[in-house]
Amino acid sequence: MYGSSYNEKKIDGLVVENYKYRAYDNYDLNKHIKTICNPRVTIAFNIEPHSAIYREPFYCVSENGKRIESCFFKNSTCNKIRINHYYIKSREDCIEKCRRKNGKQINEEYIQEFFTRIDKDCNKVYDPIMEKYIDELKKRCDLI
Repeated sequence: MYGSSYNEKKIDGLVVENYKYRAYDNYDLNKHIKTICNPRVTIAFNIEPHSAIYREPFYCVSENGKRIESCFFKNSTCNKIRINHYYIKSREDCIEKCRRKNGKQINEEYIQEFFTRIDKDCNKVYDPIMEKYIDELKKRCDLI
Protein backbone atom coordinates (compact mmCIF):
# COMPACT_ATOMS: atom_id res chain seq x y z
CA MET A 1 0.00 0.00 0.00
CA TYR A 2 1.22 3.43 -0.96
CA GLY A 3 0.66 6.59 1.04
CA SER A 4 0.31 10.24 0.14
CA SER A 5 4.05 10.75 -0.39
CA TYR A 6 3.53 13.69 1.97
CA ASN A 7 1.13 15.56 -0.36
CA GLU A 8 -1.47 17.72 1.36
CA LYS A 9 -3.37 18.43 -1.87
CA LYS A 10 -4.18 16.38 -4.94
CA ILE A 11 -1.48 16.83 -7.61
CA ASP A 12 -1.59 16.47 -11.39
CA GLY A 13 0.30 13.78 -13.25
CA LEU A 14 0.56 10.03 -13.26
CA VAL A 15 0.00 8.25 -9.97
CA VAL A 16 3.10 6.10 -10.53
CA GLU A 17 5.13 9.25 -11.07
CA ASN A 18 3.89 11.16 -8.03
CA TYR A 19 3.57 8.51 -5.32
CA LYS A 20 6.72 6.63 -4.44
CA TYR A 21 6.41 5.98 -0.71
CA ARG A 22 4.78 2.80 0.53
CA ALA A 23 4.32 0.69 3.62
CA TYR A 24 6.71 -2.04 4.73
CA ASP A 25 6.01 -5.40 3.07
CA ASN A 26 4.71 -6.84 6.35
CA TYR A 27 2.20 -3.99 6.94
CA ASP A 28 -1.13 -5.47 8.12
CA LEU A 29 -3.24 -4.06 5.29
CA ASN A 30 -0.84 -5.55 2.72
CA LYS A 31 -2.27 -8.90 3.78
CA HIS A 32 -5.63 -7.84 2.33
CA ILE A 33 -5.61 -9.66 -1.00
CA LYS A 34 -6.08 -7.93 -4.33
CA THR A 35 -7.93 -10.31 -6.61
CA ILE A 36 -7.05 -11.00 -10.21
CA CYS A 37 -9.76 -13.39 -11.33
CA ASN A 38 -11.12 -15.14 -14.36
CA PRO A 39 -14.69 -13.82 -14.71
CA ARG A 40 -15.76 -17.09 -16.38
CA VAL A 41 -15.25 -18.97 -13.10
CA THR A 42 -16.36 -16.19 -10.74
CA ILE A 43 -19.88 -16.30 -9.31
CA ALA A 44 -19.81 -13.09 -7.26
CA PHE A 45 -17.76 -11.12 -4.77
CA ASN A 46 -18.08 -11.30 -1.02
CA ILE A 47 -19.32 -8.26 0.91
CA GLU A 48 -16.16 -6.36 0.02
CA PRO A 49 -14.44 -6.35 -3.39
CA HIS A 50 -11.27 -8.20 -2.40
CA SER A 51 -12.33 -11.83 -2.45
CA ALA A 52 -14.36 -13.55 -5.11
CA ILE A 53 -16.67 -16.54 -4.81
CA TYR A 54 -15.70 -19.11 -7.43
CA ARG A 55 -17.56 -21.85 -9.22
CA GLU A 56 -16.43 -25.34 -8.13
CA PRO A 57 -13.70 -26.62 -8.47
CA PHE A 58 -12.00 -23.18 -8.72
CA TYR A 59 -10.60 -21.17 -5.82
CA CYS A 60 -8.29 -18.28 -4.96
CA VAL A 61 -4.54 -18.94 -4.84
CA SER A 62 -1.47 -16.97 -3.82
CA GLU A 63 1.44 -16.24 -6.14
CA ASN A 64 2.93 -19.50 -4.81
CA GLY A 65 -0.15 -21.61 -5.60
CA LYS A 66 -1.40 -21.85 -1.99
CA ARG A 67 -5.14 -21.73 -1.49
CA ILE A 68 -6.48 -18.53 0.11
CA GLU A 69 -9.70 -18.95 2.06
CA SER A 70 -10.59 -15.33 2.89
CA CYS A 71 -9.84 -11.74 1.90
CA PHE A 72 -6.72 -11.78 4.10
CA PHE A 73 -3.62 -13.88 3.49
CA LYS A 74 -1.28 -13.99 6.48
CA ASN A 75 1.74 -15.43 4.65
CA SER A 76 1.53 -13.08 1.70
CA THR A 77 4.52 -12.23 -0.48
CA CYS A 78 4.96 -10.15 -3.62
CA ASN A 79 8.01 -11.72 -5.20
CA LYS A 80 6.36 -12.98 -8.41
CA ILE A 81 3.42 -10.64 -8.79
CA ARG A 82 2.64 -7.33 -7.17
CA ILE A 83 -0.31 -4.96 -7.35
CA ASN A 84 0.48 -1.48 -6.13
CA HIS A 85 -2.42 -0.03 -4.13
CA TYR A 86 -2.36 3.77 -4.08
CA TYR A 87 -4.69 4.11 -1.14
CA ILE A 88 -4.48 7.74 -0.02
CA LYS A 89 -3.02 10.29 -2.42
CA SER A 90 -3.26 13.36 -0.15
CA ARG A 91 -5.06 14.68 2.92
CA GLU A 92 -7.51 16.33 0.48
CA ASP A 93 -8.09 12.98 -1.29
CA CYS A 94 -8.70 11.24 2.04
CA ILE A 95 -11.34 13.79 3.05
CA GLU A 96 -13.11 13.41 -0.31
CA LYS A 97 -13.11 9.58 0.00
CA CYS A 98 -14.44 9.65 3.56
CA ARG A 99 -17.23 12.06 2.58
CA ARG A 100 -18.22 9.95 -0.44
CA LYS A 101 -18.33 6.85 1.69
CA ASN A 102 -20.01 8.31 4.78
CA GLY A 103 -21.90 11.34 3.53
CA LYS A 104 -21.27 15.00 4.24
CA GLN A 105 -21.95 14.61 7.97
CA ILE A 106 -18.61 12.83 8.60
CA ASN A 107 -16.71 13.89 11.69
CA GLU A 108 -13.69 15.99 10.60
CA GLU A 109 -11.73 14.84 13.65
CA TYR A 110 -12.25 11.22 12.60
CA ILE A 111 -10.97 11.98 9.08
CA GLN A 112 -7.82 13.64 10.42
CA GLU A 113 -7.13 10.71 12.78
CA PHE A 114 -7.81 8.16 10.02
CA PHE A 115 -5.53 9.93 7.53
CA THR A 116 -2.70 10.34 10.05
CA ARG A 117 -2.87 6.71 11.20
CA ILE A 118 -2.94 5.15 7.73
CA ASP A 119 -0.65 7.63 6.00
CA LYS A 120 2.18 7.42 8.54
CA ASP A 121 2.41 3.65 7.95
CA CYS A 122 2.11 3.94 4.16
CA ASN A 123 5.03 6.39 3.73
CA LYS A 124 7.81 4.30 5.32
CA VAL A 125 9.70 3.01 2.25
CA TYR A 126 10.88 4.98 -0.77
CA ASP A 127 10.08 2.74 -3.73
CA PRO A 128 10.97 3.93 -7.25
CA ILE A 129 9.92 0.58 -8.84
CA MET A 130 7.62 2.25 -11.40
CA GLU A 131 10.07 4.96 -12.58
CA LYS A 132 11.32 2.90 -15.51
CA TYR A 133 7.77 2.82 -16.97
CA ILE A 134 6.89 6.52 -16.69
CA ASP A 135 8.22 7.77 -20.05
CA GLU A 136 6.56 4.92 -21.94
CA LEU A 137 3.27 5.42 -20.07
CA LYS A 138 3.31 9.11 -20.92
CA LYS A 139 3.92 8.32 -24.59
CA ARG A 140 1.07 5.81 -24.67
CA CYS A 141 -1.23 8.25 -22.91
CA ASP A 142 -0.18 11.10 -25.23
CA LEU A 143 1.17 13.09 -22.29
CA ILE A 144 4.58 13.88 -23.80
